[in-house]
Amino acid sequence: MYIKTENNGIINTHHFDRIDVYAETDGFYTLRAFMNPLPESIEAESLIVSTYHKKSDADEALLHLFKLLTFGERTWAPNTVSENCE
Repeated sequence: MYIKTENNGIINTHHFDRIDVYAETDGFYTLRAFMNPLPESIEAESLIVSTYHKKSDADEALLHLFKLLTFGERTWAPNTVSENCE
């Protein structure tokens, strides 16, 4: 699956070990694609897919992405999920 990031970049999910919600230091939550499979490590090997004000919105976006992956969709964009903040 290809994902359009909030900065209009495109990533291929096959190149990342996991996608997860990450709490940023500024109080926002990001959906990040990680190349490092260790959950507690962020290092330089991650890419922000989208940013949210609330953790519940980030969790909803992750669930939406997972559902589309399960259904075999080929693309996903963060603006397809409600309350995405740019």
